[in-house]
Amino acid sequence: MYVVFLHSDKRVVRVSSAIRGVILRLLESDPRTREELRESVLGTVPESQYKTKYQAFRRALDDLVDEGVIEDAKYRYKGEGADQKFIRASMLRFDKTNDPARQRLLMEDIEAESEKHDALYTGRLLIFLAARLTDKSEDVRKLAIRCLCNLSRRITESRRDAHSLLAMRKQCGRKLLDAVMQDPSIEVRKEALKLLVYLGERQTISIVENIMKGSTTEAFREFRPILKQYLVQPYPTNRLLRAHKDALRDMLHNHALSKDQRLADRAKVVLWSLRHGQADMPEGEADIQ
Repeated sequence: MYVVFLHSDKRVVRVSSAIRGVILRLLESDPRTREELRESVLGTVPESQYKTKYQAFRRALDDLVDEGVIEDAKYRYKGEGADQKFIRASMLRFDKTNDPARQRLLMEDIEAESEKHDALYTGRLLIFLAARLTDKSEDVRKLAIRCLCNLSRRITESRRDAHSLLAMRKQCGRKLLDAVMQDPSIEVRKEALKLLVYLGERQTISIVENIMKGSTTEAFREFRPILKQYLVQPYPTNRLLRAHKDALRDMLHNHALSKDQRLADRAKVVLWSLRHGQADMPEGEADIQ
């Protein structure tokens, strides 16, 4: 026979409201698992004991996840939410002016908001940023890519975010591929390559191959830090490796064995980074052209 002690729902709600603040203060310093949070908030109260305080803790945690304030499975405080109304107003003001300096300032405002959670769900933001990828201003193109990078980094494995990732690829993928290979600014080209890695586009592998095969010595040296830093990021933040690591390695293996010594050396630099992280090769990397 099981006896369940029922507690006043009002009391649970009241205690839950107090616990929310404790949880957020804990997460502002470090991410924590559910068990770590439970122990910090409740002490050693066992989960099997159906007590008001445990009910309140569970409700507070689940509500914070549902509201998008923290992330599961290792809970992390996501910080301030984006001001979507401000973003929409900034986009409208951008479209209404032809002053390059004012447009740059408005893009900087949008970039700042794009670093905050839920900016991705601002109506028409992806369409607006995709249109800026071909803007005549280098600053605007660069800022648009940085906005998209900020948005992409916040995309999780949730079903809602999966749709957003597909939308970003559809709106921006082709333009980013063109930007990496054709933009007149090497800085824009590098930023576009970073974003393609975040998006996990399979075509990024052929872009990396083209950079190794067709870039001048100066251009390859510009791209090399990007390949070493962003291409080798851990799986949680690197959708390209998570989905296409074997294809990337196969391409690099083929070129590392090339009779073209310059191509082989370039492939070995990237392959070394995939194996060992961002550290420089033991010898000879500085001489690679």
